[in-house]
Amino acid sequence: MKGFTLIELLVVSGIVVLLTALMVPGWRAGEGSLAVQRTAAKISQDIRRTIELSLHAKAYPCTITGYGLYVTSNSTSYTIFADCNNNQRYDSAIDGFVETVNIEGPVNISSATNGAFGMVVVPPDPAIYLKDGSGGTLTSATIVIVAKNNPSLTKTITVNQKGVVSID
Repeated sequence: MKGFTLIELLVVSGIVVLLTALMVPGWRAGEGSLAVQRTAAKISQDIRRTIELSLHAKAYPCTITGYGLYVTSNSTSYTIFADCNNNQRYDSAIDGFVETVNIEGPVNISSATNGAFGMVVVPPDPAIYLKDGSGGTLTSATIVIVAKNNPSLTKTITVNQKGVVSID
């Protein structure tokens, strides 16, 4: 006699169902964790890219004194801009728009230093200026990102006036 008995088929099916039930919730949690990690790495890379942009000689419609990155709390995007009026802060009506970077779907920026901050990099040194939304000078700034479906999954990105970026 060849084949499987009904009991053997039911036991194997039960094991497969049990393993699937145990694996699916962990997979979802892992997916959110990876999205937070990818977003933190992307923001960190864009901070470094802003520093690199300031060192390029690129034609632009205004006289560029530096490039910057502007972040606000409770948002799903941030802005990379060209500082056209040499005030080392983001002025949406005056400064040149380079790019708005949208954050990956299940993640958002939950907080930024003082609700909003901008980082402007001025060549040739490059000098890095960190200012809050009202123009006050900062020595360092933080961005906290969080998974929308699991607020316990967070990453904190910190940048200082020397351009050192860390992810915790």
